[in-house]
Amino acid sequence: MQVHIETEINAPAEAVWQILAHQFADMAVWTDTLVESRVVDLSELSEGITIATNAPVPARETTSSFAPKAIEVIKEYSEEKMELTFEAANLPPILSKAANTQRVIAKGPNQCLVTFDLNIGLKGIFKLFEPILKRRFHSTMSKVQGELKVYSETKQAAFA
Repeated sequence: MQVHIETEINAPAEAVWQILAHQFADMAVWTDTLVESRVVDLSELSEGITIATNAPVPARETTSSFAPKAIEVIKEYSEEKMELTFEAANLPPILSKAANTQRVIAKGPNQCLVTFDLNIGLKGIFKLFEPILKRRFHSTMSKVQGELKVYSETKQAAFA
């Protein structure tokens, strides 16, 4: 299942990238979707998990009101392209894969486009619920992007 969401943000691309990538583990600061988030150190990850060694942090743990703790590991990272891909390391039983590629594209000195491309695999009978789950993921991630927009635009002066 593929889900694409994009939002134009009236803030410098570098400032938004700072929030998404360099403050990757601080997501709970700017979204109500999460109750808490924190950096996950390499020593906390299971053996055999590969990470993007050039990423500012290897992974984060997030807790939401509707899901148990999730570990999200940065697998690919490009500072130059302002692009990263993270995957869930502790999948719930209904999922075979959960990844999100996030990009920040400069549109001008104080405007950028943020895209999220989710790649989610459902297991067995849960594939029947794909239309419902796709709408839910789209709705949730659109809300997250909306909160990122508000946070980025109101914090813009702090980055100047």
